[in-house]
Amino acid sequence: MARPLHRLRGRGAAAEPVLGQHGLARALRTGRLPLRSGRGLAHRPPEGGGGGAGAGSRGSGYLRPTRFRQRRGAVTYASHSPAPRPALTLRTRTRGPDSAPARRARALPWWWGLVGATALGLALRVGYVLIWKRHARFSGDATYYHLAANLLAQGHGFVEPFYWVRHIAVPGADHPPLYIVALAVPSALGWSGWLAHQVTSCLIGAATVAAIGLAARELAGPRAGLVAALVAAVHPVLWVNDGVVMSESLVQLTVALALLGAYRWWKRPGWRPAVATGAACALAALTRAELVLLAPLLLVPLALRLRGVARPRRLGLLGASVAAMAATIAPWAGYNATRFHRPVPLSTGLGPVLAAANCDATFNGPFLGYWSYPCQAQVPRAPGDLSDQDLAYRSHALAYASRHRGHLPVVVGARLGRAWGLYRPVQLLRIERAVEDRELPPAEAGLGLFFVLAALSAVGAVGLRRRAGPTALPIVALVATVSLTSAVTYGTTRFRAPADVGLVVLGSAGVALLLEERARRRGRRRTEPSLREPLAALPETAAAGPAGASRA
Repeated sequence: MARPLHRLRGRGAAAEPVLGQHGLARALRTGRLPLRSGRGLAHRPPEGGGGGAGAGSRGSGYLRPTRFRQRRGAVTYASHSPAPRPALTLRTRTRGPDSAPARRARALPWWWGLVGATALGLALRVGYVLIWKRHARFSGDATYYHLAANLLAQGHGFVEPFYWVRHIAVPGADHPPLYIVALAVPSALGWSGWLAHQVTSCLIGAATVAAIGLAARELAGPRAGLVAALVAAVHPVLWVNDGVVMSESLVQLTVALALLGAYRWWKRPGWRPAVATGAACALAALTRAELVLLAPLLLVPLALRLRGVARPRRLGLLGASVAAMAATIAPWAGYNATRFHRPVPLSTGLGPVLAAANCDATFNGPFLGYWSYPCQAQVPRAPGDLSDQDLAYRSHALAYASRHRGHLPVVVGARLGRAWGLYRPVQLLRIERAVEDRELPPAEAGLGLFFVLAALSAVGAVGLRRRAGPTALPIVALVATVSLTSAVTYGTTRFRAPADVGLVVLGSAGVALLLEERARRRGRRRTEPSLREPLAALPETAAAGPAGASRA
């Protein structure tokens, strides 16, 4: 048996023998050592510990453990006076401040705050619809979504509604299907009017408020989450889309879900958040086709920059996320393969948009950087289905841009300036008032709040970087997506919808960081001692200096 080694624990303390593995085995076999389990069993000495008569036949007493430590095959025990064999009792789990029920209780007020912000957002949106948009007449994309949803609910499938009103059945895919499916739900239940579709969009907008609050909470904590939910509830740029029956209403929800999944993936790298983020990006692309850019701009860099994850696992998570996105889009792409001559993964809308944005009216003059429907109408209609016409429109637009490539830098700059409110913003708001029926007061208020959130987002990005917090990469990906889309097509406010969601999240993080810094400075000023109090406590003689000192 290993020979015990002794060391003193301090004045008046008994020696502490260190038993080797053989000594520990013998002690456990003879029952002279109490057992202590790491999962709830502990010894409790009996009241009025006894003497050595009943301690054992050897009269040397039992060893009572002061701590259970195993290092290099040795267990440390302290030798005390003989005591009766300690009883084994079950240790009960206490509900401390860090227990799960306590954490849930602390989080309950936050959830009520999120519910309140969501209810406020729903009330504002429904009020906007009932007061300002009750008898509005829509055109363009809003009419397309409204009619297409009703035709889908009636069992006609995804057909081109503007051909259908002329009694021509043509497969349609001018826009991706998700918003049409969302509006078809109330139509299938018998509520097929404009008001029903507006209220449906309001419900989607209320869900967006909650999703934005959750995403900001993942990014910068509970305070940022509540701030983001409140801002999303009242931000005019967000709730105006719900009243005009535009797909941007659902774009904002899917983008918020993508941000939520991205930050959960960043904080807790795993297969589930990777798949959820990819699926959310796919839903965004099924709402607006240009959001397929989230795959290279969000999923790839986010997966490759995961902290504390080995490279093979990063690549595996990236593959799972991209596979989830592709699997979500595949049914729609496969369905289109049976209807069109050419592949249509998402929509046939890119060609007409490029034709309307690349012409003399948009390369010069007051509509520089915008679009013009007469330009699209002047392009000869190509034979074939909508996929063939989409290709013809794209070829015409690219040929025009190639002939005027020297003017492209100015045009692209104007497009980006319009998208970000930097080039003729007042004119753009007036154009949108006439084309999309967006009222000037909420549009102007939304533009002002956009600039405020942009400044706060810069504060949030810098603060998170200094504190080594979650990355701002997902918001940067949204900004890059909007910029690339606007540079290729044209600049308008509703194309900025994905970035508006990101700015609300990151700007709220900036607000939370500023409030935290203010509270920290106030606490530091309260704890710092005043310089006047020690001087006032000194005697006058001490304050005047030593006796005999020169007063020159």
